[in-house]
Amino acid sequence: MIVRLTVLLLAGICLAKSTFPAIISSSKLIPGLKPSLGHSEQLPFDFNEATFVIERVFEQCSSDAYILVNVPGLKVEDFHHFEKFHHLRSQLAQASTIVSLPNVVVDDERLDFQSLERYLRIHCDTYTHTVWNENSDEVSKYIDVHKRTIVLDLVGLNDEMTEEERLDKLGEYDDLLREVMRKLPSPLFTILFTTTTASPYTATNDKVLEFDDIPDDPHDLGAEIQRQVKEAQNMIFPDITVFDKTRFLEFERNDKGERPAYGEDIPDGMWAKDVLGKDETWLEKKTKEVKKDSSDIRFGEDQSDIPVIFDHDFLVKNGPILIGGLFTIISLILLDLLLGIGRRVANLFVNQKTIKKD
Repeated sequence: MIVRLTVLLLAGICLAKSTFPAIISSSKLIPGLKPSLGHSEQLPFDFNEATFVIERVFEQCSSDAYILVNVPGLKVEDFHHFEKFHHLRSQLAQASTIVSLPNVVVDDERLDFQSLERYLRIHCDTYTHTVWNENSDEVSKYIDVHKRTIVLDLVGLNDEMTEEERLDKLGEYDDLLREVMRKLPSPLFTILFTTTTASPYTATNDKVLEFDDIPDDPHDLGAEIQRQVKEAQNMIFPDITVFDKTRFLEFERNDKGERPAYGEDIPDGMWAKDVLGKDETWLEKKTKEVKKDSSDIRFGEDQSDIPVIFDHDFLVKNGPILIGGLFTIISLILLDLLLGIGRRVANLFVNQKTIKKD
């Protein structure tokens, strides 16, 4: 079956004219992506296969930032210079999912970064920042936790450059990627490193390495074999994507600090923390008693049901005001009584004078 598939692929490639490389990684695992590939990553991909891989990574929306790097003029040979991709390689080594596409063989198809950005904006609700001038300051500071799509649309490489100029430019792009990623507030991101240009494709006889062909310790490879593999046209960073045997397995590498998922297997009347046992991330109930000074008490918040008028501290602090108020009230009552008595006496004198006249 594998031989037949390989023959069919090579037959299709003969009709194609161009190729471009791409590599995509995700901090979080994309379940089922690797097994869904129709063939080894070391064999050529057609354009539909490459688009399928990219969209499978994007559709999960499991990253907080999507960094799309377009380096016009990029060729698979450029990836042979490991030392110029220090930061990119570091991020790839930590990713849970990596898919390398050393040769995407096409006629006139090219990756459309605007379509990729639109796909992320619609499906993952991302904001977009585009770096046009190769300056990390074009990516504004985060003021929220919204997902981002960051497009690095670079000037790129050309055939008129000397090898030294080409390598220097690759190093500058790796530094730019590092500066942009320093602004990310989250360690969960997806990187697509590719190009919108293509170069003529030439079929090679590079061997396709399977799981059983890879030694448990990559250092067991001789220096000459390491050199040949490093310069192979059908691999990108083979020490990470091929000779790390764990890459043939699917498991999450970046789940530190995250609680495991719990489903419907939790018994009724129990919490997830009870099933898990002791979990240091759960907040403990506060048992310490907070003592307040009398000056900190407001609105009688710690008073008993006894009316405040009978509180000793209240009477001591507000004694002059209470006495003054009480004196005023008593004075008003006495004044009213005196006025009432005066009116009654006056009425009696008036009545007596009236009687005598009669």
